[in-house]
Amino acid sequence: MKLLFENSNGEKRELFSGNKQECFKYIKKFLDEHNFKSYYYQITKLENGERIDVGSHTEFFYILEE
Repeated sequence: MKLLFENSNGEKRELFSGNKQECFKYIKKFLDEHNFKSYYYQITKLENGERIDVGSHTEFFYILEE
């Protein structure tokens, strides 16, 4: 699986590659490094993976099958 981050401009970049559990650990690490406190994860199923909303409303994470 690969982990992507989409910023508020709609630009996506790959952050990490690993299994699903490792991707979620990396999301937590990323949020901690950016001093962002997430109170929930809203997960939307996609054809090739999942979109994760952590509460910013304009920035998202994607966990996609490689």
